[in-house]
Amino acid sequence: IGRSVEGGCLGLSLLRAPNFPDPKADRGEHRFQYALMPHEGDWRRAEIDAEAEAFNEPLQVHVIRNDGDGGIGREHAPFDLAVDGAARVEVVAFKPAEDGRGAILRLVEKHGGHGRVRLSVPGCTAATAVDLRERPVAADCSRHDESGVVECGIRPYQIISVRLES
Repeated sequence: IGRSVEGGCLGLSLLRAPNFPDPKADRGEHRFQYALMPHEGDWRRAEIDAEAEAFNEPLQVHVIRNDGDGGIGREHAPFDLAVDGAARVEVVAFKPAEDGRGAILRLVEKHGGHGRVRLSVPGCTAATAVDLRERPVAADCSRHDESGVVECGIRPYQIISVRLES
């Protein structure tokens, strides 16, 4: 993809069709999505990378539940993420735990800031900080109450993994 700006005109090239080495390259039907995000100042302060990631791969959480009678159902399990401080946090994984006990939520601080991450996870009855191999570790992470709120401190470029159980 090419782009240019000249005299107040934005140019966007979405396709190229070279003849060499494959004369049939890029021929046929194509579908595109693109977005423009005007912003002031530095791209980091505007959080362009997070917006681009959300545009390209929107977060979708699906929970698969066994109803006890051999039937399996699928439901959405939304959660809220808020960050206090200068940290810029991204969800990099939400997956079933390797041992089958709950799910692992993995977060990373991307821009070198400190802060506190507050997660609201409906139905969460236990939250445990774990390492990348999903073993419990001592960390600044706690579950507040029965509402499923989990709070963790985060340092620059830190990866945090939390086991969430319901």
